[in-house]
Amino acid sequence: MTDSSYPVYGIILIQKGIIQDIILLESSLSISQAMSKFSQWHIIDYSDYYISPGLIDLNCRKEWESYSTMTKAALSGGTTFILEEPNFYNFSDGQSELYCDVGSVKIVTDNNIDSSDDNCLAYKAYLFQPCANIQILSNVDMLFQVADKKKMPVFIDPNLPDPRMLFMASPLRLEKAEDHKDKEVVNAGKAFAAAFADGESDEGSEEKEPSEAIRTVSLLEDEIETFKSPRDRISLENIAFLRLSDISKRSGGIEEPAVIEEVKTDIKNKRKGSHTIYDDLDMRIKENQKNIEVLCMAEANTYLGSGSTSFSGCSEREKPASRRRPPGLSINTAPKSTFTMDYTFFLANCPESWELQGIQMVLQKINSKTHVHFQNISSAVGINAIRQRSETHKNISCEIPAPHLFFNTQSIGKTDTRFKSFPPFRSASNFNLLWDLLKMRAITSISSQHVLIEPRHKALDTGSFQNALNGVCSAGLGLQAVWSTINIPITKTEQLEHYLVRISKWFSLHPAKILGLNNRGSISKGKYADFIVWNPYCRAEAEVCPEYQKVCPFVGKELFGRIEKVYVRGNLAYDSGQFNCCGMRVIDKNS
Repeated sequence: MTDSSYPVYGIILIQKGIIQDIILLESSLSISQAMSKFSQWHIIDYSDYYISPGLIDLNCRKEWESYSTMTKAALSGGTTFILEEPNFYNFSDGQSELYCDVGSVKIVTDNNIDSSDDNCLAYKAYLFQPCANIQILSNVDMLFQVADKKKMPVFIDPNLPDPRMLFMASPLRLEKAEDHKDKEVVNAGKAFAAAFADGESDEGSEEKEPSEAIRTVSLLEDEIETFKSPRDRISLENIAFLRLSDISKRSGGIEEPAVIEEVKTDIKNKRKGSHTIYDDLDMRIKENQKNIEVLCMAEANTYLGSGSTSFSGCSEREKPASRRRPPGLSINTAPKSTFTMDYTFFLANCPESWELQGIQMVLQKINSKTHVHFQNISSAVGINAIRQRSETHKNISCEIPAPHLFFNTQSIGKTDTRFKSFPPFRSASNFNLLWDLLKMRAITSISSQHVLIEPRHKALDTGSFQNALNGVCSAGLGLQAVWSTINIPITKTEQLEHYLVRISKWFSLHPAKILGLNNRGSISKGKYADFIVWNPYCRAEAEVCPEYQKVCPFVGKELFGRIEKVYVRGNLAYDSGQFNCCGMRVIDKNS
């Protein structure tokens, strides 16, 4: 029950697929007594399980799979409603059976903004072109006007990539899917774009003699380690020094000890509770922005992969072969490894600034009436910007994909292109901040962002992140993934019971409100009987359908939560591995 902080003991009365009433029972009342008391109803005993509302997935895309496969996988994980985005790559749209309910989102571009809605339930717009078949929307103001007039929610991918860095991350982005696997990437294996400041390039620059000794590896292993814990390294003295830069300017450059102590005392007092938990969150997010671990690792691996360097002396009579290179310097340029197979290089070219710039641009254009939902973001700093604006604008929201609350860069090995995704999986520190933002209600909902990319288009054989298509296969595993992560730090049953209710809000209630589905999203009188019957405390290896085995990153992972049965509009659609086809196309929010 979403109006309670903890699960409650009771009976749900269902008639013609609709919840007719909910009767709360005293814990002292036995099941036999309850069933006897309501003998006029056909009571099913689920007293050994928990019943949660069916999940609503606002971000799912079908590519190399049938509707039957996608909806079966979603249903087995408790999803009773999917909002489907149009295909990017594979347009073989054969009709097949639906096992859960499916609605459609319309991708709005500059060319179709005034066209008919085609029974869609929401609009979605991209500020950059994600693939050859999807066009951008440049007139965001016009979209908001049209959406307000038609009372349609707007979903936004706010990313504004740097073209050069985007090319380094996915140089074949605008090519046909068939051309990704075997096409050679020209001049993309020499450096990564993030190694150079904006406006600089490694191409066409003249080679100059060094004015000082050059280190063949710019960052040694022990130096790289210093970038892994920014929160521990930034002490009160460091913060005080930064604060003093402004004080010094105002006081003529004088930095008296008394002033330093005053600043340090002020900071200590703030940490003792004179400011809010959101102030502390803002500070930790700013500290995390200084974490350049990914860039450092990518740069270090660039040098390590460039080959060996040796030096030998020469006689005075010998003349150097070239003025550009010191005599006796021999460089073996045969690479030891290719950085295209290392996830850190892909991530180094997908910075947080992409998300933040687009979010800030959209937030400037939003009016008080527009319902805007941000998708395809994974940076804490971007989500925090949305949180800050939502304090005064109640109609904006954002989501995070469930896999991003289970995996981070520490989970990803070299050549594991199953994880190439947009938005990217970020660092462990960003991962922890995402959980803080979720618990502090800055993240409104959780989606699957499921995309099944065929194994040959994920470059599994070569391990090249540049050649692989974006997309993570995650249908039907989001609830268990998030619940499993919650179980790691929490051991008290009372706290876990509280999070069972919160999970229902993240996966069901809030998505229903965002999309305007008034008849779904919670166990409430008058709504559809969309239920999950499950045991949250059962632990087992993730059940991944055969079609997903090669590309799903959850294969072999042990997860909490076993889903026994799923009801869709009162119909038993899933029963311990057995499926009953009862899904339908939803073309109206009230249907």
